[in-house]
Amino acid sequence: MRIAVISDNKTIVDRENVEYFTSSAYVDINTVLKFDMAVLLSPYSERALVCWGCHPHIRCCSNKNELEKEISVLESNVETERKYLIEYPDFDKLKKYAPYKSYIEQIYLESEITTRRIRKRAFGNVVIFYETVKIKIDNASSQEFESEISEAEYNELKNLSDKTKRPIVKNRYCFIYKNQFFELDIYDFWNDKAIIEIELSKANKAVELPPEIKLIKDVTDDYSYKNSQLARIDYENC
Repeated sequence: MRIAVISDNKTIVDRENVEYFTSSAYVDINTVLKFDMAVLLSPYSERALVCWGCHPHIRCCSNKNELEKEISVLESNVETERKYLIEYPDFDKLKKYAPYKSYIEQIYLESEITTRRIRKRAFGNVVIFYETVKIKIDNASSQEFESEISEAEYNELKNLSDKTKRPIVKNRYCFIYKNQFFELDIYDFWNDKAIIEIELSKANKAVELPPEIKLIKDVTDDYSYKNSQLARIDYENC
């Protein structure tokens, strides 16, 4: 696993699979996507999102100990996240966090044992395609295996789509608040609510939402708010 650490500090972890970048350095998208994970390590500037915001897996760390723990979690391929249902956000109030926007289309494939999906993610003129397999551990955690695929492979895999599920289409806004990397998803079938989530190194880690976010409830353990379940609902006829 290759890990990029973005920080304005000196190298503090000596590992062959870790490469350091300053937050002010320009990095092209091809370089960004060579890494399996990007970690923002304090101190860094929010400018880091200009280059690294397109990465599908970003974490934030405050110090060396957190970084070491994060790397151990990343190498285990275990994804732990907290998910919240919120009121539709006021984006004027969120401008201070300089959210980075991307468009996502994800399609679930037929699978009897695991959750298998393909995803198209667009940032302006840059479009990336992925295939992901998730094996559930518990409501908050899963083992995840993800690989980049070509557009041709993406279109071919569409033929294996699960016909009981609709494609999920959403705009994702990524931003940092108090050294936490949030992903705010605006779905095409809701105009009064949204989902915000964060990936964590451990399930019981404390999360502080920005004051501009109006929480409805924590839906981490609510299966009905999993994307795979949202894809089953016919919102046009319900």
